[in-house]
Amino acid sequence: MEISGRAFAVWYYMELGGLWWTNVLNSALSPQSHRPDTLYTTKTLSATQPAAMQQMLTESCKTQLIQMASEAQRQNLVQQTCSSMAEMDERFQQILSWQQMDQNKAISQILQESAMQKAAFEALQVKKDLMHRQIRKQIKLIETELLQLTQLELKRKSLDTEALQEMISEQRWVLSSLLQQLLKEKTQREEELREILTELEAKSETKQENYWLIQYQRLLNQKPLSLKLQEEGLEHQLVALLVELSAEHYLPIFAHHRISLDMLSRMGPGDLAKVGVSEAGLQHQILRRAQELLDTTRAWPELLKPPQGEVLPTAPEELPEAVRPSAPRAELEAQTSECVVCLEREAQMIFLNCGHVCCCQQCCQPLRTCPLCRQDIAQRLRIYHSR
Repeated sequence: MEISGRAFAVWYYMELGGLWWTNVLNSALSPQSHRPDTLYTTKTLSATQPAAMQQMLTESCKTQLIQMASEAQRQNLVQQTCSSMAEMDERFQQILSWQQMDQNKAISQILQESAMQKAAFEALQVKKDLMHRQIRKQIKLIETELLQLTQLELKRKSLDTEALQEMISEQRWVLSSLLQQLLKEKTQREEELREILTELEAKSETKQENYWLIQYQRLLNQKPLSLKLQEEGLEHQLVALLVELSAEHYLPIFAHHRISLDMLSRMGPGDLAKVGVSEAGLQHQILRRAQELLDTTRAWPELLKPPQGEVLPTAPEELPEAVRPSAPRAELEAQTSECVVCLEREAQMIFLNCGHVCCCQQCCQPLRTCPLCRQDIAQRLRIYHSR
């Protein structure tokens, strides 16, 4: 028991010592911890701390909710803006497509109008071209001569005159050769006119509105060469003479050298050759016709001045005597030119190289050789008879 009492005493003093040292340490660490106001503040803080924490949590939740609502509203606005921009972009693309369609339609219409104007200008240029017109006149004349030769050959075949048949055949071959040459010249001249048209088109890079219409109007308003040369002082009798001989292309040369009928009466073929008239037959024809005109005007001086509104003659060029038919024209015109195949329709086709005019357009299609001479058909030409 004594040991137990001592042990208890030791334990008790140790506990007291521990408490004492604890108080000493607390006092050393917090000298004011045992003041009355400090104890009150600690108790107050302990009492208000849960409420403040709850209020802080509440405000934090409110802030978070506000942020979430703001973010949702922002996302909604972004979606609406994107949707609106997509709709506007779609409308804009539609408007652009409409504008592109209108632009393409306008460009197509302009190009179509330009192409039509260009085609009209090209047709008028070919029509007004002097050289092309002369070639057409000569082709028409040769077609008429070939038709008449064929009529003459059919009419006189029953006579069986060998010399006559050979002469007709020779004339027909000459005319056929001339016709082929004129066709080549006609094609060549059309190519030259197309090249001129291409040069004009290259010069129109300024994209002037209605360019071809303006060129068409200029060409339409252009005075004939004979009228312009008369205004420049060339005698109207001389102009009519050259037109009659289908030598209009020499009008600028005569105007440049200021050649008159009186000068022609003192000139010879060599003088005409020097100024540029190269055809020997044409030289003699010009000199002969000029002398005849001078003799006529000397007998009747009033013929020197043409009456008002006189239209210059445009007689076709006469072919050399070697290629003219040897039958009267009235007799040939009375002859009916009918198709030798169907014997019903009028002969309308020229066969080259032989030059016969003996078939209508319908009957000539399956033919490979000429029905009259049995030669191969290299080319077919349609002719149009004047009524």
